[in-house]
Amino acid sequence: MQKNIYILIIAAFIWFGLTSELYAQCNLSASSSGSNPAYTQVYVLVEAASGNIIQQNNSGNFPAVAPGAYRVHALNFDPSNPPAPLPVNLIGQSISLVGTLTAGCFNNDFFTDFVNRSCASCFYTRTICANAPILVSTSSENLAYTQLYVLVDASNGLIVSVNSSGNFTGQVSAGNSYQVHALNYDPSNPPSPLPLAGQPLNSIGTTSTGCYNDDYLTDFICYNVTSCFNDCFRLTSICPGQNIVASVSGENTAYEQVYVLTDAVGRFISQNNTGVFPTVSLAAGDYRVYALNFSTSNPPNPLPSMLAAGSPLSMVTGGCFNQDFLNDYLCYSLSCLLGGNLLSFSGEKTGSTNKLSWSVEQPEKISRYIL
Repeated sequence: MQKNIYILIIAAFIWFGLTSELYAQCNLSASSSGSNPAYTQVYVLVEAASGNIIQQNNSGNFPAVAPGAYRVHALNFDPSNPPAPLPVNLIGQSISLVGTLTAGCFNNDFFTDFVNRSCASCFYTRTICANAPILVSTSSENLAYTQLYVLVDASNGLIVSVNSSGNFTGQVSAGNSYQVHALNYDPSNPPSPLPLAGQPLNSIGTTSTGCYNDDYLTDFICYNVTSCFNDCFRLTSICPGQNIVASVSGENTAYEQVYVLTDAVGRFISQNNTGVFPTVSLAAGDYRVYALNFSTSNPPNPLPSMLAAGSPLSMVTGGCFNQDFLNDYLCYSLSCLLGGNLLSFSGEKTGSTNKLSWSVEQPEKISRYIL
């Protein structure tokens, strides 16, 4: 009888340009304990959704596995009395066919003792402040099914929280990274166990598979969480043609309010009084928006409008203006990933007197359900 199958996954990431999704291949390695050393040891890689055998070997190493959800089984059989057919003769067919012609002698937990693993990478990553809202939704789900969202600690694969709203605001902490997965399952045939806080993401359906979207493990979005103290409130990706829209709260209304667009390192591009910056003339890359609130009777010198394009914004000195002007800014990455449903995001950076807030409509995709 086999117990304790251990899996090691190493993902190799490949970019196919800004308008393509992120694809990955994985090297899966498995080992087992408790096997009969006089018997033949075989490891079997199975597609989780179909139960079909993808690969089998004696080493437990499965290189260049395509993105997807898998199970790894360990078969330990008597070479003088093997089951027939063996997995090697069933590539592309159901694992349940092993031993259907001749039972042979093999470990009786072969079919039931396996490990769930997935080969996947983030479809989309955002970097946010710890106090920023995390709001996600899906498109193309089966509306007759139950919809759940699962927040996972990316460092250990353990579930942090599960809900039906997609709102995980206040449930993350600075310095950590998270994943959000979307589960859409048939309430009359649910997987067991369902996702539970504190449990591994892959524990779903280990007792009873049930019926749910087959990309639950492999299609997710990622969040990197920072404290945002003297740091940017990053909206990771917006599309060319969309406007960057910034506004403030808490400003001195007797003062002049100016918004400044710079490149990724704070070099001046343009300024205005509206906070609306079209992106049609901007190249792909990262940008910042600053908010300057200054006294017209004692303005800084030079004002941003006096700067030449490419000049460092730090040249703005003197006069009377908000003290957090140079270290309180919003960040944007102009690199649209296509596909998915459009969500409208808005938020506010706190911790400053002249509080910047942002608003933009952008694609953020979680799942393309096929049930």
